[in-house]
Amino acid sequence: MQQDRWGGAIGLLDFYHGSQHLWALGQTLHGEEQPALTQWVEPRLHRLRHGDEKKVLGEIRRLKPRRSQAGRSQAREQNYFANHAGRMNYRSIARRGWPIGSGAVESACRQKQCRFKRSGQFWTSKGLRHLCALDEARRNHHWDQLWQPA
Repeated sequence: MQQDRWGGAIGLLDFYHGSQHLWALGQTLHGEEQPALTQWVEPRLHRLRHGDEKKVLGEIRRLKPRRSQAGRSQAREQNYFANHAGRMNYRSIARRGWPIGSGAVESACRQKQCRFKRSGQFWTSKGLRHLCALDEARRNHHWDQLWQPA
């Protein structure tokens, strides 16, 4: 879907979401034992954040499979990282000055949803596009330009 609608977009996995999965993988490998768990996860998080994502992803890929419930969890997390491998370029994104988390985008989506999806409000696709255009004009201080004669 991304390529269909936003062909030039750069995909990024939210760093917080990726870190949650790294902690989950660490727990399958080391249990809840804090020193071992922290010593395994923290350096990999640091390396993911600072440009060594390929090395970390290689380490995760090479983990030996286990037979057990922990092994199924390990495989699930390994698949998660394999599926998102091309979306973990945190250092290059941060160098552009862009956020590595999705909080700002999620907040903007929530604001839009609250504005245009209240109970009893129903919009046609065309009507919603017009409302969004008006809202953007107001937010970008172009409101007065809409009402000037051509």
